Amino acid sequence: GDGVEVISGTGAGLGDGLSPGAGLYGQEAGSMTFAGGSSHLQLEDSAAIQLPQAGTWELWFRRPAGCPSGNEFLISKNHSGPHSDGFAWLDTSCQLSFFRDSGVEFTSGTLDPTQWHHLAITWDSQAMWVYLDGLPVHESGQSNGIVSAGNPLFVGATGADDGVTASYGFTGLLADVLVHSVTKSPDYVYRRARPRFPVVRFLADTEENANAEGHYPFQATTLDWGDESATWPAPLVLDPDSGETCYGLLSPCNGYAGWWRFEEGDGDMAHDDSTLHNHATLSGTTWSTEPSGGTLCQSPGATAVVPAHPSLDLPNFTLDALFRADNGLADSLYILSKVQAGPGDNYAITVLASGELWVGFEYPQDGGGTGDARPTAGQTVTEGVWTQAGGSFNGAQVQSHVNHHWGQALPQTIEPYQTPLPVYLAGSSSHGSLCVDSMRILNRGVPQDAQLHHPLSQFELGPVRSTP
Repeated sequence: GDGVEVISGTGAGLGDGLSPGAGLYGQEAGSMTFAGGSSHLQLEDSAAIQLPQAGTWELWFRRPAGCPSGNEFLISKNHSGPHSDGFAWLDTSCQLSFFRDSGVEFTSGTLDPTQWHHLAITWDSQAMWVYLDGLPVHESGQSNGIVSAGNPLFVGATGADDGVTASYGFTGLLADVLVHSVTKSPDYVYRRARPRFPVVRFLADTEENANAEGHYPFQATTLDWGDESATWPAPLVLDPDSGETCYGLLSPCNGYAGWWRFEEGDGDMAHDDSTLHNHATLSGTTWSTEPSGGTLCQSPGATAVVPAHPSLDLPNFTLDALFRADNGLADSLYILSKVQAGPGDNYAITVLASGELWVGFEYPQDGGGTGDARPTAGQTVTEGVWTQAGGSFNGAQVQSHVNHHWGQALPQTIEPYQTPLPVYLAGSSSHGSLCVDSMRILNRGVPQDAQLHHPLSQFELGPVRSTP
């Protein structure tokens, strides 16, 4: 999006007539200027961009010269004939259209092309949706996604009848062109398209840069969008779920109950990088540098224990761990747990003897007794292989995953026991050996897609303006 670099290692290539363009917020370079004709960005076909079951295309576009004299294409992956094609274009009346497979799915009203507009097209195995400037404008039933096997993905042009020769190029600016292999939610699209309130996704620095109160001095920073006069003080961070003002990205306000990265490399403590400082005391553990610089390893009898704290007694939660089970899957292996003998388990990630993984808890049943909510992820953990696994409970359902392959959700409305207990990192029993590279506990059940990006924080930038 900076108009300078284009990834070349994955088959992307440039036609003539491309140059840096002004960005969404007036910065000198934040988009790409397309000169029409054969001017285009081309990504050669691969399985990664053939998306039959789920996907999202999104982009920003602007045509400062007004309506085109002929159809100009923004994005396309197409071939002559019905082959699960898809493409979007702007016509001479400044109307935006989207075509899929063998017919026009949607045509907008007249747009002002001199202003920035956001277009998003999402689909799953049952339906397809079109969004314009954050709002849903079209829905249709379909089950083929966008595949067009053998044909490149064109940005700023289309593949004409043969699917591979660029033509009908766009004359204007394109920015933030994204292709996702998942169906983005209406809320995600709306936030992306709100020009006055951009969403900034990032992982913050750790406690090293916090002040004495454990807060991050956001007020002391400024935001610079390429314009020296655009030095508005950055306000406090707002949590998008609750609207609460947060003083630290890795804080309970933004969902964090603990994040242990195991980067210490030595010593008898694993530090929690959240503002809660729920540090773990180690006994009998060893340190390793696999797979990414810092890893905690544990054999039977060793422990990594976080003392009981109210911030860890959670009615809703999300658990996440990167681990390697080294041996001993002959019995259940706790990866992360807040459990006790008898009823009262709050939450746990467990690998069963079969290699199946579940994330679950115990809950008090109506009329007495204890129930279990422990769905399996539907995927198995392979001994000796680094695995990303976890799951969540949001008050309505509990679900687990292995490497983000999600199992079936189990409906559940009764909250787990919130017994004041210590949390065990890297196991709580004498069964098996494992190494862990990272663990997170969130105090809410976040959606599947958000688990790849959490925390999600929102900056409100400067005075309210009608345009970006």
